[in-house]
Amino acid sequence: MEVRREEQILIFNGGVSHAVESAYATPIGPKLRGLSDEKQASFRQAMNDQLNVISKDGKTMGRMVSNIVSAEKPA
Repeated sequence: MEVRREEQILIFNGGVSHAVESAYATPIGPKLRGLSDEKQASFRQAMNDQLNVISKDGKTMGRMVSNIVSAEKPA
């Protein structure tokens, strides 16, 4: 079995709003859409507040990480 970690720079050219909307395209998207309007607004505001810290020149940048596990079944 092998475990490795892959990291990439993640850039949202559409800025903070693009990054916030991308959260709805992740595996937690259905749960986010299931929240009340009030809780979604609170989530969006919290994301905006945090993402504005790492945004520059209209771009939001961060790191994307994937942990990859692979294994082979013995013959």
